[in-house]
Amino acid sequence: MIEVSARQEASQTPDSAPDSPGAKRPRRLGKKLVLLFCGCLVGLVCAEIVVRLILLQEKAFRAPRTIEDAPFIQVSNNAILNYEHVPNSEFSDVYQRFLITEHPVEGLQFEEVEIEVPFRINRHGFRGEDWAETPNSNTVRIAVIGDSETFARRLRPDETPTARLAFHLQEQFPEESFEVLNFGVGGYATEQEFELLRTRVLSFRPDIVLLYYVTNDPQIDLKAAIVYSTTSNPLSHSAAFRLARFQLAWGGTTYQKIGPCNTYHEYLDLLYDSPYWDATRVLLKQMAQTVRHSGAEFAIIILPELIDTDSFDTRKSPYTPTHSRIESLRNEGIAVINPLPALEATKVPPPLLRVTVDDGHIGSFATDKMAEYIASSDSIRDLVEQTVQRKSADRSE
Repeated sequence: MIEVSARQEASQTPDSAPDSPGAKRPRRLGKKLVLLFCGCLVGLVCAEIVVRLILLQEKAFRAPRTIEDAPFIQVSNNAILNYEHVPNSEFSDVYQRFLITEHPVEGLQFEEVEIEVPFRINRHGFRGEDWAETPNSNTVRIAVIGDSETFARRLRPDETPTARLAFHLQEQFPEESFEVLNFGVGGYATEQEFELLRTRVLSFRPDIVLLYYVTNDPQIDLKAAIVYSTTSNPLSHSAAFRLARFQLAWGGTTYQKIGPCNTYHEYLDLLYDSPYWDATRVLLKQMAQTVRHSGAEFAIIILPELIDTDSFDTRKSPYTPTHSRIESLRNEGIAVINPLPALEATKVPPPLLRVTVDDGHIGSFATDKMAEYIASSDSIRDLVEQTVQRKSADRSE
């Protein structure tokens, strides 16, 4: 018996003993890892819920805008739009402006003049005369969406981008009738323009929608950028991941980065290399899809920059990389028109094509030259011809 007990004691080594510390240690570690994993998973789920239900569902995407020098602006009931024009309002301002005239013998003549500019906000809340809710069946209705460049506060009614485009379209297609509506609102970025398209523009049944795109349009609201900044990374489907990406990489907003930039095109290089451009690109594709789903045609017009550059030559222009990013949307089947060659052909230095030296908005002379180029472009010709054929088929049914 003594020999048997000795053998049993020898066979029960510390490693094989069921209740030894060595056997319990892996089990405790495993439980801790499982608890840690579950805790992290619960935390991530809670973070996702908080971001989606509180941050991204907050009523106002943007802080309310205060505009002291724009009495024709009011707070909008649409939280994404944030502000809009006061319907049925009329104003008149006096501005110092560059005036460029074409003389048949002496060529271009330049002068700086003081000019009074009246403008009217129609009953729909947009610049111009009132228009019907639905277009005439024989008229090609074109809606132009944009910001202050489209609204053109410092241009007279007959000088605005929409007025000049209507004029040159009629020249190009004398057998057709055109109606070009101005949906420009100063300060709107891409997410507001998309919201305006969905909630207002399409209700007027346009045949063609043109987005007058300004290179700083990716300055969209942070919340909108988070909503639309999905990428090929599977994690980008998480709103919490996208928020963390913005906060870590950009401190919450790209605009804080403009300070260290010496020039505007350096800032744009930064902006177009950020998640803000990723989100804007998604927004632009959704705009095109929404317009096409309504039965209309869609195109983007790139408005050239007139600041921090002395040439429109694409080989020298510091804005060529930015324009290339925008023009890459053609690969998504979106018509993109860049009227830069029209300004290059004028041989006028970019600063003289502004409204004034201190105001970088595009002046009346450049606005007309761009409208002429746009109206004669192959892309617009294709869109107009497709629209005319479709409307003709509709009338014959």
